[in-house]
Amino acid sequence: MRKTLAIIAVLILILAGFVEFSGASTISLKTNSNQPNAKWTVMFYMCGDNTLSGKVENSMNWMEWAGSDENLNIIVQADSYDLEGGLRRYYIRYDEKLSESIISDLVETCEERSSAESSTLSDFVIWATDKYPADRYMLVLWGHGSGWAGFLRDDSSVDDMKLYELEEALDTVKNHIGKKIELVSFDSCLMGMAEVFYEIHEYANYFLGSEELVYGNGFPYHMILPDLKDNPDMSTEDFVVEIMDSFNNYHYGNPVSLGCFRANDIKVLVEDKIAALAYQLNKNFKDFKKQINNAIGKTASYNVYDYVTGCKDLYDFCYELEYEMSQFEDEDADLIKNCARDVMDFMDEKIVYTVQQRRDDSHGLSVYLLKERQYFDDRYEDVDMSLNTDWDEFVGKCLSLNKNLDRYLLFRDFILKLMLFLKTYKTID
Repeated sequence: MRKTLAIIAVLILILAGFVEFSGASTISLKTNSNQPNAKWTVMFYMCGDNTLSGKVENSMNWMEWAGSDENLNIIVQADSYDLEGGLRRYYIRYDEKLSESIISDLVETCEERSSAESSTLSDFVIWATDKYPADRYMLVLWGHGSGWAGFLRDDSSVDDMKLYELEEALDTVKNHIGKKIELVSFDSCLMGMAEVFYEIHEYANYFLGSEELVYGNGFPYHMILPDLKDNPDMSTEDFVVEIMDSFNNYHYGNPVSLGCFRANDIKVLVEDKIAALAYQLNKNFKDFKKQINNAIGKTASYNVYDYVTGCKDLYDFCYELEYEMSQFEDEDADLIKNCARDVMDFMDEKIVYTVQQRRDDSHGLSVYLLKERQYFDDRYEDVDMSLNTDWDEFVGKCLSLNKNLDRYLLFRDFILKLMLFLKTYKTID
């Protein structure tokens, strides 16, 4: 009997070494708990609790084409309609079969939470950096994107993450790990914006995003991660080139515009160059309304079908503005022109890398700028770039440039309401 009890006790102890219960809704499977520092830990925060649900496993299969090793940890938190059991955390293993089911280790299953909440993001990154320490960390934010206005849409909670929530999450992470994340990459549409990168410039060293749409299959990780696995000592900037060139090649024939910037350069670009341009544009807006209107109208835009996003290429706007101002022999026009040129020269010198395809008027970084009042989102006044520059004041003034359109829309709405009233009145009568 004692022998039997001893055997049972040993079995319990063995199982306890592999399985740790941490609450009724969470099961943690210990994997690589004593692993020394890798060269890289790449963390994928996959918000697929939406129309991208069917793409989650496909993207993870691409990651398995590389798989983790002693130098590279590939870690995933997946939130998806197609994966049962709430949030699922994976340690990605190598699998040469791209189209088969996921074979990677399910390391932990957590209760259902909204992936749009800052605490959900920070909890995952802290868990991943604690469990899989590395010399350099990369965070991939995977999901729907709408630029500065919100991203990582979670349909279950009917919510998306705002910039200030992303800032909160990364601030918590930085305080915990004691350093910046090396690279934050947005595998989401329209996130390659000055406003987005500036909001979180204190929490990472490099930022990578798309001015354009990121197509359904996203970044081709079966092309990107094997390069990093084969050469984990490559510089971050060389790795960025691999990422962006792979994306450009994989999506051959589609519009592409990607850009990567250093955090310190984003800070100077916004607080110095863009701030100076905004000051001159506000100061002289009445005198050059026509020229500003022309410049905005000719600037590359990133709209989604008929929806006006307000995302426009920063460099291209400055290029068009410089041309418009060069038509004048005027001191104020020269000041605006020189500020626009300063933005372009700084971007030419400081951008880490950019790729364009079918978008020759794109240069890797967009900014919020529009003339259509009906599309303006007044939450823009709360982003850090608005708080630290007068760019939001300039955008507000630009909304007056389409007065004729505004009058037309008001008249149209009045007629539609009148017709509805008359129709209802006739029915009652």
